[in-house]
Amino acid sequence: MHLNVALARAYARELNRLARQLKLPGSATLDHLVRAPGVFQTDEQIAEGENFRPAVEHALDKALAALVRMRSREGAHLRQDLIKRVTVMRRAASQIQKHAPKVAERYREQLVERIKSAGLETPAVDDERLLKEVVYFADRRTSARN
Repeated sequence: MHLNVALARAYARELNRLARQLKLPGSATLDHLVRAPGVFQTDEQIAEGENFRPAVEHALDKALAALVRMRSREGAHLRQDLIKRVTVMRRAASQIQKHAPKVAERYREQLVERIKSAGLETPAVDDERLLKEVVYFADRRTSARN
């Protein structure tokens, strides 16, 4: 028989903590500790435990290798997905840059149409108020992008 002192200490610590939490009188006794599983071990039990170590290490090595492979595949898939998304965003940004100069002109045309439909006098192309409104609109659009 062999005594596992470290395990006995751990049992004593935890049993005493439990007794305090439950507000029970006394503390862990030697009788409690010798009945706890694993405190007394035979040579056969120790040998059995040592026999499991290679099998556990082998299983752990296989599991870790599978985890690394899975994470590698996942990373490759994420990379491809991000490449596709960046490509789509670049195309969209290119389209926006291509059409951006026309936006202020379209806004000016819509403004003139609203003025006409309201029955007001159509302003001249170089009307200062109209130009200020278009510049204000363009400035807001530029500020919103930054």
